[in-house]
Amino acid sequence: MARTGGVTRLHARSDVVQDSAATLTCAAETAGDFAYQCAHEQEERAFDLPFLRLALEIWREHPKAAPAVLAALEELLAEQIRHQEAHAP
Repeated sequence: MARTGGVTRLHARSDVVQDSAATLTCAAETAGDFAYQCAHEQEERAFDLPFLRLALEIWREHPKAAPAVLAALEELLAEQIRHQEAHAP
């Protein structure tokens, strides 16, 4: 059975390689794939930013807030906003 699992993994890896090669060797497929990835990341960021802002609000009011945690969250928020603005249509 271990051999079957290994063969299955090889076939799966081969399928991924073939699919990737088909996508990356066609300009339209490549453009479409990267456009999808960009749109997906923008959607994810749109959902993540409010939660990050909420985390910052909570930690800023926390009586035992660690300065390193606040600094990291503030830096992450600033970077996420910068990234969002850089990719805005």
